[in-house]
Amino acid sequence: MKKIKFSALAIFAVVALTISSCSPDDTPVGPSFTVTEVNYTISGAASDAELNAKITIKNTSDAEVTLYWVRQNVTIPSGWATAICDHNLCYPENISEHDLILTAGQEVELKGVFYPNNVDGTGSYDLLIYDTVDQANTEATYSFSATARP
Repeated sequence: MKKIKFSALAIFAVVALTISSCSPDDTPVGPSFTVTEVNYTISGAASDAELNAKITIKNTSDAEVTLYWVRQNVTIPSGWATAICDHNLCYPENISEHDLILTAGQEVELKGVFYPNNVDGTGSYDLLIYDTVDQANTEATYSFSATARP
């Protein structure tokens, strides 16, 4: 019987981005988290209370992972506001970066929220996410956008 050897990294669906963490000697130790697209681009009425873009983040390691996110390149119409919401809290515009601690195997939804406040238009921002243990090899940017119609 022929044995087939599988690598430590699993193959993920097209919608998932696999990020690897590294040990101190820079040897890959396997994926620490995946980010799955749920809905990057959203639209709704300007009268909607909020428009939510969403991604799902999963800790694929067997240990706790501390991720860090940074909101950047915010371009929104005058009168709009934004927030980033995780499984604990929603962080308004004055908090543009924060950590996200995930236990082994934990999966959470991260929402990119737009508040159109009865103003039509299109807004966007980028969300940079990385594993604090290995920023250089895990950094990835996700772009959220929303359109509010009159």
